Amino acid sequence: SVFEIEQDIYKGVTVKTHGLALSDTEFEKSLSDSLTNWINIGIRGVWFKVNLEKSSYIPILVKHGFSFHHAKTSYVMLTRWLPGDEPNLLPQYPHTHIGVGGMVINDKNEVLTIQERFNVMSHWKLPGGYSNPGGNLQNTS
Repeated sequence: SVFEIEQDIYKGVTVKTHGLALSDTEFEKSLSDSLTNWINIGIRGVWFKVNLEKSSYIPILVKHGFSFHHAKTSYVMLTRWLPGDEPNLLPQYPHTHIGVGGMVINDKNEVLTIQERFNVMSHWKLPGGYSNPGGNLQNTS
């Protein structure tokens, strides 16, 4: 791949276009080849950070199934969820994070703790979770 990528713990990749010196035609060919490769190796989510000077790439990304995620003054972030047989699990942007946590102590004075499935470093924490926008807070935990 001609793209410099950063892979995350969720089997996603982020591509930054800053410094990328490809014509639109070269970009589309590289994108198509990279998408095929990423699908084959099990990449789940792709994030493209498109700087203003590379804005001609945006229609190409949209043509290849990318959607707008968010924008700042100097860039636009587009995303694509690759697994066709699974719901899109990429986080939405922006929304207020509302969470619920619980503390459970049994009759032996033991505290219930959990470990996150995806985490950079393993650690124990209290059970809980975040509510999705429009979600029922009671169902969050």
